[in-house]
Amino acid sequence: MFGQVNIEFILSASVFLLTLTFISFTIVDIFPNFHNEAANDILKAKAFQASELLIMDEGDWSADLEDVKRIGLSTGDMHILNKSKILALNNCDKAEYNEIKKLLGLTYEYDFILNITEINFTGSSSESWECKPSVVSLITKKFWIKRLVVIDDGADRKIAKLQIVVY
Repeated sequence: MFGQVNIEFILSASVFLLTLTFISFTIVDIFPNFHNEAANDILKAKAFQASELLIMDEGDWSADLEDVKRIGLSTGDMHILNKSKILALNNCDKAEYNEIKKLLGLTYEYDFILNITEINFTGSSSESWECKPSVVSLITKKFWIKRLVVIDDGADRKIAKLQIVVY
């Protein structure tokens, strides 16, 4: 009697082990997808936060970019940007880029590209302003936010596209 195993026990143990193995492999396969989705959601949130800050906030500006305490390109009205603030950000150097990155609330592991382009309905060339790092990664995951804004230069208002890329 000792040492004998009937066929029902062997079959039930095999089914149990196969089920346990299937569940384990399924769980291990799902976790990388959750991590990638979470990383994409973080990029999306950072990009949206930066675009909201630039578009909706006036900031605390002085004449020089180095003395800016809070970044924001707005004139005080929603979606209307001040052209002199945009010109101050244009073609930023490495020190200015790092300061702007800090003011946007981006930590060291994130970078951004800011591009503002006037939309010209006549077909002629339009103005464009850009602030980006000296080296742009081609393989890193990126998230783009594109928003329509109005640029106010005091005398005239023009429609523009603000595009911010966070990676």
